Amino acid sequence: MFVRYRSYTHDDNEVALSISSTPLYGDTGYRYGLHKVWRLSGVLQADTQAELTGKIRQLEQAYSVDGGDLTFRLADGTVTAHSLLNKHTMGGVRVTSGPTFSRGEGAEYSTFRSYEITLEADVLAAGRQILSWQEEVRATGSGGPMTKYIPVLRGPWVRQITSETSLVTLVQSGSAVGLQSYPVPPGPLFPIHEEISRRIYSERTPRLRGGTLWEFPINWSYTMEAPVPFFAHPHVIR
Repeated sequence: MFVRYRSYTHDDNEVALSISSTPLYGDTGYRYGLHKVWRLSGVLQADTQAELTGKIRQLEQAYSVDGGDLTFRLADGTVTAHSLLNKHTMGGVRVTSGPTFSRGEGAEYSTFRSYEITLEADVLAAGRQILSWQEEVRATGSGGPMTKYIPVLRGPWVRQITSETSLVTLVQSGSAVGLQSYPVPPGPLFPIHEEISRRIYSERTPRLRGGTLWEFPINWSYTMEAPVPFFAHPHVIR
């Protein structure tokens, strides 16, 4: 069995492979992927030191570039269940450590050289596309009587009711982040009372990871007015 990264193929049984996976969760509490860490430890073998030097340089060159497919294969080349395909990751397969040659004891660099390499990738899970979501509903006023202080010639001003009712203003605002595209905002809670000219919608720059855009943020705000109280709750992602 052997490991292949990009077009570089390790010798049969050269690599000891360790793989760990950690779930990735958005602010909504839903799982959207896995953080994968592959740790390779192996020994390069050669008949001469000159040949060993060439193999070390080839190894370093192979792992000097991110974004390759990383697979663990059977002796006949068949890909096993252990594979990190760059197209299925968020931001690509990344070489985060190595090749590191940390052993110097014994006969290292005679006809063999021990090394370690670490690669990481975030693998997208099917389903959830909303990483974060929050919305606020804020009401100003009660719809009750309007009063105004009237100046008088002498003494304190007089408070007078100018209208038996008043307007209630409701502002519905929020933000969200979509994983692979801009999410669709909710509509206004009371569309017939919306002041359309005061509607706000904005998109911000997504993150660029491994040549691909991820994490698309938006904001929205609706203003509604009516001469009666509003009873409403913000939208919740379930």
